[in-house]
Amino acid sequence: MIRRRSAKEKTRETASRMLAPRRARRVAATLAGTVAFALLASACASTAGPVNPGVPISQALEQGLDWPVSAPVPERELEGPVEPIAWWNLGETRETLTFISYGSSACPFGFIGLEVEAADRVRVVFTQQAGDACTDDLRASHHVLAAPEGLTAAEVVADVEWREPRADGDDRVQQFTIMVIDPNVEPTFPPPSAAVDEYPGLPPLLPEPAPDAPPAETPLAYWLSPVLELASERELTIVTYGSSSCPVIPTVVDPGAGEGVIGVTLQERRAPDTFCTEDFAPFTSVLAVPLEAAARATTVEFTTVRTGSDAVTVSVPIVDLVG
Repeated sequence: MIRRRSAKEKTRETASRMLAPRRARRVAATLAGTVAFALLASACASTAGPVNPGVPISQALEQGLDWPVSAPVPERELEGPVEPIAWWNLGETRETLTFISYGSSACPFGFIGLEVEAADRVRVVFTQQAGDACTDDLRASHHVLAAPEGLTAAEVVADVEWREPRADGDDRVQQFTIMVIDPNVEPTFPPPSAAVDEYPGLPPLLPEPAPDAPPAETPLAYWLSPVLELASERELTIVTYGSSSCPVIPTVVDPGAGEGVIGVTLQERRAPDTFCTEDFAPFTSVLAVPLEAAARATTVEFTTVRTGSDAVTVSVPIVDLVG
């Protein structure tokens, strides 16, 4: 028998994903481009951490070792790796841009440079400030910046850099890419999946594609398991492709979309205030199809719905790997 997850279980799983700390993508490569500021990197060491008596003073309009009361998101739990957070001010006009950094309470990060790289992208650099001895703790600091000109897109991505100058010149640098939260826009949550099971990657029963094989241009559909005795449904496995952080999931299944046709509506699962990584990865969903419809079905008609774009419909044959 196919065990169908209850609506309560699906709601709990979706809520867990939405409430989990949004993971900012760490950028491995060194960022390109020139930033209009000078970074003085002279430092001396201490047993508690680096001390930086020559770094530039923060250029923020306001900063402090606390969590702003006006923050549009609750203060994060300091568990595991931490990433910066950023948001626009409330109001119709973008006047300020607030960032949260995490570091030593004795030597917090200070804002030293900003560069608008595109209408939807900004690079912001922070460096650890001077202190008598940098404590080995982790505390949030807020930095209020004047909103730069040129960031006109509805959604803005920030490339954030945290620098810790060292006496030997080998600075410790952390790089992140995050979405700038707009508290003036009501967050939207993706609809729940219509699948009874799902997971990233390909089904285990499918052979691994060749390393140089191009990804599929359309979703795929498979019968991967036989009809179980006394079962009222059969598992239809579909594979979609898209961003690994925003997988394309089935939200509606119509077993009677046509003669021998199963209709499936696909949508991108994207958590509020997050961006989708620019990779292209498979995602597997398992659907429960009534036996009567499954016995006749030879085709799946996929309709992909994306915000700001026209719906795209494509029909693909169901590949029977059971026989």
